[in-house]
Amino acid sequence: MEKLTTILVAVPEGGSKGVLFDKVVRLVRQTGARVELFLAAPSDYFAIAARIRMLDCAISVGYTPHDGATPLTDAILARAAALRADLLVAPRTHWPLDDCPIPLLLLGEQPWAREPRFAAAVDVAEEDSESIARGIMHVGGFLAQRFDAHLDILYSERELDDQRLRMERAVKIARLVREYHVGGERLQVFDGVPERVLPPLIAARHYDILMLGSVQRHRTLLSEFRSVSKRLIGSTEGDVLLVEPRPAASALRSGSAGQQLAHQA
Repeated sequence: MEKLTTILVAVPEGGSKGVLFDKVVRLVRQTGARVELFLAAPSDYFAIAARIRMLDCAISVGYTPHDGATPLTDAILARAAALRADLLVAPRTHWPLDDCPIPLLLLGEQPWAREPRFAAAVDVAEEDSESIARGIMHVGGFLAQRFDAHLDILYSERELDDQRLRMERAVKIARLVREYHVGGERLQVFDGVPERVLPPLIAARHYDILMLGSVQRHRTLLSEFRSVSKRLIGSTEGDVLLVEPRPAASALRSGSAGQQLAHQA
């Protein structure tokens, strides 16, 4: 994600309440992106438009109502494809967690700190997990830079006995940190399976956004990633950013992400 130009926000029925729009406005201001709201209930338009006006945000907001006939998820993905959206935003409680081919930001009710703290949980144990780690570092590094946010890179080494394998993975993760210029001092390495080691740490630190990998296209690792993702997501009250593997993330500016969305929708 060299540039974030278009954000689509999926607004559920009755979604004019909460802090979702405050965060969206801040996201737009920090990135300069244009934003469109996809309304699950068109009758919510007036309440949502009034909420936007109350924020006095001086940004242009577009609106698309759900047609009521197309399944909601399909309609949202189709609109994202038409917009060639770089980022999809939705409430945490209203979206399936493993079914979006572009970066997906799931927002909860906790407001962001003035100086936000981000965390990126990465893994390099397998070839597929390394490509997912690249996607997380790429998108996460971009957003952290735009927000001038503190970004922790969290890695927990599963292998406790094989020193050669541990060293190989240590080299991989160090190379990724250098490649994406996030700062080696931000890398934190732990021992043990991540779904056991990382949740209590994440819960204690109260991160504003936790960044994880999307599992949609990696069926060979699907059950493992779902297990890790569920536990990590359940450990935070903050927001969650699900990121595609690096090749898909880098294709956002070329328009191929829109083609992928259209094909799926």
